Amino acid sequence: MQQGYPIVYLDEGCFEAKTIRPYVYAPIGKPCIDRYSWQAKKRTNIIGALYEKMLFAADYFEQNINGNIFYDCCKFILIASLKTKCVIVIDNACFHKSKRIQKLRGFPKFCVIVNAS
Repeated sequence: MQQGYPIVYLDEGCFEAKTIRPYVYAPIGKPCIDRYSWQAKKRTNIIGALYEKMLFAADYFEQNINGNIFYDCCKFILIASLKTKCVIVIDNACFHKSKRIQKLRGFPKFCVIVNAS
């Protein structure tokens, strides 16, 4: 890896519209303990880049983020906002490993894309 380039962290996440569940279901006499919200219907998904303590190249979506959305955000939002070559650190999500994302390394403003584990 080349040294001396700024390090930018890129990630996506989501916010649920409703986090309070007024009614839950469990067998009689058993506590209702679960980790997955089967009723989660409305979520706002976000993608953003972080350099030092500054958030930039952020966008939000009312649909789930997939490989196509992530690629478009990298190509048209993130790369457009970069002023210099840098190292882009992304997590290990399956669509981050796609050939389309790896081809972005050839853009003049990209230096290296690192998949963090």
